[in-house]
Amino acid sequence: KENIYTGWYDIGLTEKGYHQCNVIADKLIEKKFIPNIIYTSEQKRALETSKNIKKYLDLGSITRLAAISAIIKV
Repeated sequence: KENIYTGWYDIGLTEKGYHQCNVIADKLIEKKFIPNIIYTSEQKRALETSKNIKKYLDLGSITRLAAISAIIKV
């Protein structure tokens, strides 16, 4: 197993990351917690996570993922 620090690099999700998205989406469904807006950072892996969860939960009504940096000046 590689220990890769990705904090400063804008990389996408790994296979494990996509699996974890589905696990989280299942938990949201289980808890009946379906969001009507998703906030995310602008990093590629954060956007991919948000888009994957949106797709998994069939949230077609969410047309825009709000980037946190657009709301809070970092």
